[in-house]
Amino acid sequence: MEYIQLSHNHYTKETLLLPFAFTDLVAKISGETKQAYLHTWQTDPLVILGMRDQQLPQFFEGAKYLNQQGYLTVIRNAGGLAVLSDPGILNVTLAFPKDGIDSIDAAYDVMLALTQKAYPNVKVETKEIVDSYCPGKYDLSVNGQKIAGIAQRRVNQGIAVMMYLGLNGDQLKRGQLIQNFYEIAGIAKVPEKEFPQVRPASMTTLEALNQTPYTTQEVINHLKETLHIQQEMHDGAFIANFGLTDELNQRFQSMRTRNQKLQYSGIKSRNFFNKFS
Repeated sequence: MEYIQLSHNHYTKETLLLPFAFTDLVAKISGETKQAYLHTWQTDPLVILGMRDQQLPQFFEGAKYLNQQGYLTVIRNAGGLAVLSDPGILNVTLAFPKDGIDSIDAAYDVMLALTQKAYPNVKVETKEIVDSYCPGKYDLSVNGQKIAGIAQRRVNQGIAVMMYLGLNGDQLKRGQLIQNFYEIAGIAKVPEKEFPQVRPASMTTLEALNQTPYTTQEVINHLKETLHIQQEMHDGAFIANFGLTDELNQRFQSMRTRNQKLQYSGIKSRNFFNKFS
């Protein structure tokens, strides 16, 4: 499968809803054109909340706590639970057509294979790290510590598999933040196992594992080389070439509606589309 690399982005408060709307479009176009894409992105300090998190009895108190700690919050358009994003976390999306990839597990295996091939010096395994944040069957771990989590979206005939990969930074502090969020949001008042009992030490980063500094660009270049990517495309050109401006706006408005009770209710779409100018 040949991939095209879309431009790497760092999203700030004004554009934090963009990657969620954009990912759906990349998956859709991948399915229609039978072309695979790699998209990487990072954010300012952000906690990406899952739709299930809203069921916590004191959800908004928990979200307020995150804001007070200097983290923005957004509710994503997919299931799962809270994950953290900041300049030490690399978000990686592989978008490809469904052809021959019938099961959810088979799609996850594409991302697993990339990670294992890119970092053969560490034994990356898939198993649920139950005391990590956003635990799942396809957690990527090394020696029992989670380094990445995976989710996926299916849009028409396309699939987007999304991974958050811990590169560097204080992962223990990240875990403590999410642990505190769940405590403040009322995890003690819901049935056991509905939400994770986060143990901060259950997760780590590539840098901590290898005792070697990693820069974002080094990791992106390594993924690109592993996928043998020869072609790049700016995301603005992607939107323009496929005539996706109106649909991107619609998906953005849907994300804005989802998040209207959080701090993003005041974002205007014109700020959003300045990203592509």
